[in-house]
Amino acid sequence: MGRVDEARGVIEFDGVTKVYPGASAPSVDRLTMRVEAGEICALVGPSGSGKTTAMRMVNRLIEPTSGTIRIDGVDTRSIEVETLRRSIGYVIQQVGLFPHRTVLDNVGTVPRLLGWDEGRIRARSAELLDLVGLDPSAFGARFPSQLSGGQRQRVGVARALAANPPVMLMDEPFGAIDPLVREQIQDEFLKMQRDISKTIIIVTHDLDEAMRMGDKVAVLQEGGVLAQLATPEHLLAAPANDFVRRFVGGDSTLRRLALAKVHELPLIPLDVAHAQGFGLLVDANGVAVQWANGSAVRATVAIDATLRTALGDLIATGEQFAPVVDAGGRPLAVVTTALLHGWLDRPLQTGPDEHAAAGIAWHGTPSTPAIGSQPTHHGVFRGIASA
Repeated sequence: MGRVDEARGVIEFDGVTKVYPGASAPSVDRLTMRVEAGEICALVGPSGSGKTTAMRMVNRLIEPTSGTIRIDGVDTRSIEVETLRRSIGYVIQQVGLFPHRTVLDNVGTVPRLLGWDEGRIRARSAELLDLVGLDPSAFGARFPSQLSGGQRQRVGVARALAANPPVMLMDEPFGAIDPLVREQIQDEFLKMQRDISKTIIIVTHDLDEAMRMGDKVAVLQEGGVLAQLATPEHLLAAPANDFVRRFVGGDSTLRRLALAKVHELPLIPLDVAHAQGFGLLVDANGVAVQWANGSAVRATVAIDATLRTALGDLIATGEQFAPVVDAGGRPLAVVTTALLHGWLDRPLQTGPDEHAAAGIAWHGTPSTPAIGSQPTHHGVFRGIASA
């Protein structure tokens, strides 16, 4: 049987079709796409579009009718099925923790099957609990029934990572978590992904979650046909057909604004704002309280806020510009509505493959819209006076 050496985690679907016995049409129809090493690919689509079937064919929980799935160039059918599954992390909505095993024992399930010694298993389990934000000394001896839904989901992620697989499959992993907690856990997972760099396929019915989590988004339509594979930005800005356009809906502009953070904009440095007559006065704590022209600061925008939040704050106060502030309210730069609109209007670059994820780049040198009519430039942060 085959094996994967020095795994990186590139996943390729090559003309993959699944027809269930007795069905008149495929659940997945000639799916061809590639997920690069270290990428998150979100599968979305209406009910019956085959997204879960497509994902489960990767670890052969469902066998393809035809076509080939390769991981790092190796046909998954050439790998003994148990070996394949133990080399792929798998996270499901219901988590599936063993109720009579402690958290540490749950996390160590796959390493134990692989024959690791107990000391190595416990060290790895404790390391992963810490990685997902659970103190092993506080949570390691607990049982699943003693955890919240969000905590159980974190343990499920830790268990999937235990044997350090190059590939992870996630089936509605955050669907059962309270909406108030879900976004926080998504953020923490994305931070963790920057360190662990796994190749991940995530199935979700939530388009906003797909846009938030995915480096690429694959939209499947009825019958398991790939309608478009693209970056979230390109999917919203340039839907491939009417189906995708209807699927992403009429609020695509707001969704695009939710994809980027304020710190990604070419913000106006404080010394430039000051030179144009829009300097800032701060209080004894360094918090922006007043513009140099005497008007009060009515809106501030957090440096790590999404562009959608920033625009909402500006609209709510009727302002055209606002200080960008750190967590302590101290000004770092200035943002304007023109900057936000400019981000939406910038051109996108597309790759040679119409289904490939589109690269996004500024054409030429990005210019920073001025608060007034003068051209601006980047510079150090200056021009703050104490009130």
